[in-house]
Amino acid sequence: MVEHNRLFVKQTVLKTNDNEETLLLEVTDSSKAVKCSCTLLIDKNEAEVCDLHVLEEGNEPVYQVLFEEIKRISIEKQLSLIHSNISQSNLKNIGEQTYLEKLLLDMNWSMSDHQNIFILICKEMAQDSWLNKEHLTTDFTIDSISTITKQEKEEIEIGKNVWYPDRVYPFQYRSVGKNSLVMRFKGRVIGWCITYISGSNLLMYDCLFVRKEFWNLGRSISLFGSSLMIQSEESDIRYLTFTVHGENTPLLKIIQKRAGSYIVDFKEIKLYVNK
Repeated sequence: MVEHNRLFVKQTVLKTNDNEETLLLEVTDSSKAVKCSCTLLIDKNEAEVCDLHVLEEGNEPVYQVLFEEIKRISIEKQLSLIHSNISQSNLKNIGEQTYLEKLLLDMNWSMSDHQNIFILICKEMAQDSWLNKEHLTTDFTIDSISTITKQEKEEIEIGKNVWYPDRVYPFQYRSVGKNSLVMRFKGRVIGWCITYISGSNLLMYDCLFVRKEFWNLGRSISLFGSSLMIQSEESDIRYLTFTVHGENTPLLKIIQKRAGSYIVDFKEIKLYVNK
């Protein structure tokens, strides 16, 4: 047991073998009451902070004690990387920095990823006027992804990591929803919206992309709204889900303002790393 400013960190080995080790870390006071705990999963020279629990509100300084102990373990075991997910489920607090995040930044951690995951009711949202408003001129068309020609597919293949990142590659899926769509400008492919079944009553909108030189929020909304309308009219799947990157502030603000009443579940996840 290690003492930090009248708080103690108890370390319990839950699992160990040649390359892996799982530690339970518990911060206690002098009465041995547990104030904070986590498990540390060590795999070779990397580790992940999991199951982070604070058992008493208003006692955030125990975070510092816990992560000072994690730092000590990192040095002792010569770890090259530690990562920790921090999540919250209050839509009003999107993008706000918590005490723990400020502490980690002060301790030379950095945020490497920031995602917001939404689950919404399809039919009610599809009727909303802001999604049905006409944002496109006649030069733009939206069609089923199945209309992509062999030549267009070859052009998209060549364009990977040139005019679009490989993470939005539209042909990476075994199967796609029938509301997966392609957007064209004067007959040229400039974007797509790809969906797939993610659960018994859930459709994942996984890949919404519009080419940079044609991007504006209205065109993205038109593409998404068209796909959503097809789900509403032709599918019995009740819910949809999608992820929005934390840096996409304009879209997050629109979701908060326009779609809040349709959200049935939400989680903001930030990944912090220490090298």
